[in-house]
Amino acid sequence: DASSSASAVCKLVEWPGRYLARQVYVAQQAYSKAHAAFASDIQALLPACVAPGCDPHALRHALSNASPFEIDIAVTANASVLSALCPTRPCYLASVRVAAPLPTGVYRYNTSINSNSRLVTSHSLPPGKRP
Repeated sequence: DASSSASAVCKLVEWPGRYLARQVYVAQQAYSKAHAAFASDIQALLPACVAPGCDPHALRHALSNASPFEIDIAVTANASVLSALCPTRPCYLASVRVAAPLPTGVYRYNTSINSNSRLVTSHSLPPGKRP
């Protein structure tokens, strides 16, 4: 029925994690310019996350509401070998773990972003079984 499909809501479950990962990336770029290093503590990035490039309200909300979001940053100051995960010296990998509350239960996934803006999302369910 066309009317029911027109009122259906598209739920892109990975969007919040991807959005927050991008905020971390933008804040890291600003932090790096100011401090000549990447931040290893997500709290240190809050002052560097300023509009219009970064959404400070979204980042603060994610950090204050620990139930659906967890954000970690691993900084490598001098990688012995450059790789897809660590493409620069120094480099970082930020991980946003999401426990998305859905009507059918909690759906978990992880989105990571590195110092080269490489964004990867890993799902807890295979394609076709995801919300």
